[in-house]
Amino acid sequence: MIVGPLFAFDSSTPHPSLLTLIPVIGVCLIIWFAREGDAVTSFLSIRLFVAVGLTSYSLYLWHYPVFAFWNLSHPDTSNLGALGLIAVSVVLSVVSYFLVERPARNMGSVPTPAFVPAILVSFLLLGGLGTMSYASNGFADRYGSLAAVFNETGADAIGFIQSTPPNARGTIFLAGDSHAAVLTKAVLDLAEKNGYAIARRVAGSCPPVDVKALKFEKCDPYRKRTLRIIDDAPPAIIIYAVHWRKYQDGSGRKKYRGTVTPHQATRCVKPMNGRSSAGSMRAIAWSLSYRAWRPTETLRSSLRR
Repeated sequence: MIVGPLFAFDSSTPHPSLLTLIPVIGVCLIIWFAREGDAVTSFLSIRLFVAVGLTSYSLYLWHYPVFAFWNLSHPDTSNLGALGLIAVSVVLSVVSYFLVERPARNMGSVPTPAFVPAILVSFLLLGGLGTMSYASNGFADRYGSLAAVFNETGADAIGFIQSTPPNARGTIFLAGDSHAAVLTKAVLDLAEKNGYAIARRVAGSCPPVDVKALKFEKCDPYRKRTLRIIDDAPPAIIIYAVHWRKYQDGSGRKKYRGTVTPHQATRCVKPMNGRSSAGSMRAIAWSLSYRAWRPTETLRSSLRR
């Protein structure tokens, strides 16, 4: 129940789902039935496993910033590079375990005169930052000119942008959720340089297909209206940019293909788990979880064809 999913589950496995309960139940069974002296308890008491368990929470916390910041500047990290990032995370987790976590567990080793002011200052900093964020609507000013580029007025806004230069070779239609929004500036620049008009219609957390994972009132009208616009004025290129795994409900993949297939007559480009699976369509970009990607190079070559 625990080892099997390591090999049986992959990126296409629905999550969360009943399948993901299998390893969880397996761990619960071990905790419930483990007894001192039995084979499983003896095996899990090996010093290496104990060490991993002691530092696991620190490792869980550290691996996020290590991988996130590295992937922002190095999106094409190799497997060897990923192993190096794991090693860095392990070192940081061991250091923070001995310097932070273990002393915090043993309060007797922490001088009270130093501990109390440190806790108070931490709470004041976090509380002040949270208050400032709330008062400024999440530091909305940090977006600057990007807010105008995305054409968004709020979390539930549906942004529509259309640019039609004279003598355009055709129209690029960009549709999807917030992952399409972040592509806007790059696609707009490349379209203008290559003589294309651009139309963009995006809505946060709304895929271009009807799936049950997230059901906002705005999504269904947005989806139908988007497909109607495409059918009324077929563009030269369609880009569906979606955080696909977020909407996995078991039926979404079939519906996705059903939505895209009628557009195969056009030069339709769409990302889905890093693979193109609908005829002649070519994937230009994808996002597995929130890993960084650089779609502009492939898009640039596609526009020149």
